[in-house]
Amino acid sequence: NAVVREARRLLKTRDPGYDTGALHDSVGVTLKHDRGPVAVVGTRVRHAIWVHDGTGQFGPRRARIHPKRAKVLRFKPKGSSRYIFRASVAGMRPNPFLRDALAAGRH
Repeated sequence: NAVVREARRLLKTRDPGYDTGALHDSVGVTLKHDRGPVAVVGTRVRHAIWVHDGTGQFGPRRARIHPKRAKVLRFKPKGSSRYIFRASVAGMRPNPFLRDALAAGRH
């Protein structure tokens, strides 16, 4: 399907967190019949919504991310062996790969 191929291409080229390819490989199409044939393109990977819609101040809540049970957030940036500690982080900008793939598939 052209829309699935475009969604996977967009994920590979625009996702800064592209690492394992789990989200990329999970994009698929399901055919349903509801008053005629309907193609549903999507994924069941849990973090897909965060990649698609963004997180923190860039996501639906429009607020920085703060720890819930600790004083600071601890994480290792991709490619680093050292931990970083932060009281809050801005979040991740949205990558609406499914919406953009659907728009590209209509042309």
